[in-house]
Amino acid sequence: MFTKSFIQINGVNCLLYEPTIMDRKVTIVVYHGWASSIHNQQFLATIFNSHGYTVLIPEVIGHDSRGKLEDYHAQGMWEKYGWRIVIDMVKESHAFFERLTKEDWMKTHKLVLYGNSMGGFISSGIFVQNKYPHSLVLVNTTGDWRALLETGPRKIAEVVIPDEFDALNPVKHVKEIGNRRMLLIHGENDEVVPLETQERFYKETLEKGCQNAVLNKYWHVNHTVGLSMIEDVIGWLNEEYS
Repeated sequence: MFTKSFIQINGVNCLLYEPTIMDRKVTIVVYHGWASSIHNQQFLATIFNSHGYTVLIPEVIGHDSRGKLEDYHAQGMWEKYGWRIVIDMVKESHAFFERLTKEDWMKTHKLVLYGNSMGGFISSGIFVQNKYPHSLVLVNTTGDWRALLETGPRKIAEVVIPDEFDALNPVKHVKEIGNRRMLLIHGENDEVVPLETQERFYKETLEKGCQNAVLNKYWHVNHTVGLSMIEDVIGWLNEEYS
């Protein structure tokens, strides 16, 4: 069972799902992928709720009430707007999380970031720029943005790259992760964000001394999130927050 409410954190509209039976005192902040919506995350949120986790889903720039784009799948839309959205979400994150941690329920909660695809670009960027999150879950995404430009399906020449792109690239800040925990899960056949891009990020974290990272690969899985992946996320969370 859960309760659902709309709240604002630092001026950003969010959906808040709170468990009503068991409370682990953990809030998972969920960032969705390109062309999705906070309203499409209820299934995931209620699964987390059933295991005792509170879920907060903030609106992403360029989606929902934050300047929704006309056609996300039109040619050139991601290339034009995608990385600008990611960068701006990371840049606003410090003020957002500073305000979030002052909410009454958050005073006793630990904070987890969860990001899928574009939401993972955002989450990884936030994680290395802020000390508030306790752990990070990345699904079919990468913490090495430059690796995606170099090996992904989109031509670099067609992508608008903001000036802050390399400075905020999470892989350049892995030392900031310290002993915080990360779960990276990825489909081996991902044609949107190739597995090798996340492998590059994972390798860099290990080389910089981050020993609390786990990379799980899923055979014959493309750019989708299956139930087995969600089950593994919950198992990993339950182990950390029992």
